[in-house]
Amino acid sequence: MNKHSLYRSAVALALAALLAGCADVPASSAPGPAQSAPASQTAPSAAAPSSSSAEPAPLPAAAPAGFVWTVAPEIRAADILPLTYTRPVKAAGGYGALGLVSDWPLAAIRLEEDPNGTSWGLIGFDGALRTDCAYYQPCVGFDGRLSLSNASGENGYYEWEYLTDGTLAPINTPEITGTSVSGDYLWRADEQLLYIGSGQDGFYVAGTQSYNDMADPAYTGLAWYADAPIPSAGPYGYGDRVIVLQDGRPVGEAIPCDEFATVNFSCGVAGVCQDGLWGLLNTDGTWRLPCAYDRMFPATEDTVVLYENGRPGLYSLAADAWLIEPGSSALEELRPMAGGRLFARAGGLWGVLAAE
Repeated sequence: MNKHSLYRSAVALALAALLAGCADVPASSAPGPAQSAPASQTAPSAAAPSSSSAEPAPLPAAAPAGFVWTVAPEIRAADILPLTYTRPVKAAGGYGALGLVSDWPLAAIRLEEDPNGTSWGLIGFDGALRTDCAYYQPCVGFDGRLSLSNASGENGYYEWEYLTDGTLAPINTPEITGTSVSGDYLWRADEQLLYIGSGQDGFYVAGTQSYNDMADPAYTGLAWYADAPIPSAGPYGYGDRVIVLQDGRPVGEAIPCDEFATVNFSCGVAGVCQDGLWGLLNTDGTWRLPCAYDRMFPATEDTVVLYENGRPGLYSLAADAWLIEPGSSALEELRPMAGGRLFARAGGLWGVLAAE
């Protein structure tokens, strides 16, 4: 073998050694909240060990019985929340849709605690970030359009609309959320009349104000209750009881209440809070679950996420039974179901669960 052949052999061996060494280099971590995150980018996850001598990474927490992790709990985030409607949603039942989970197959993710509130972004149920996390909490408007902002803008306008193709387009908030008067319904038992609050000029009989197109005299849902001229007591200045209405008429007796949610009986129930604890009320005014839970999310897909003593559970309205009983699993946080999947946190890390 001549010296040129020997030289080529040495170079080949050196390249082979170099390539083999590259295989031991750990993958770089996901970008931070100020950087761009395309749809294919996964959210920041637990760091991989830096060498073969390091302690092995802990195994993911076991999924609750009947569920599997479709995205392993490896996402580092301060919080993940469902995208809920923040203004009247005409297509989803008027004021009753306030706070309900939207149809977007996404969630809001906050990577870190931020006193300015601008560390929110969007994440899919595949664990991939759809935006970088540099915005205020996303806003879903009355027509289902999704907007984000990382600056207040003139007159409080948001700056971008998130489009279904994953791009952002300039927009202002009134075009998305609309403007409206208060949507608080009030049943006056002494007059047997349903009122709606204007937010500025007091209450009007539902259906009598032409500008108030959200007022429905045949409203079905929860309403505040008064049996005399509107009192000054109560959390909103006009009562501390609610009553179930069907087609604008009361069902059952008035119920003591601090606050209520899912007022249009999403999935057939409404949430009622008494003395700081939440329960589920049926459309006939009977209790599905008593007020014994310290946190509740809106019902989705015939399920409700409820917390008891700080531990989350998932209740099936269809089966009238717990799918995940509070305190029965390693879960620390759980979010409403969307498309059969739920964001959940275990061991301080977030992942996605689905029923087996």
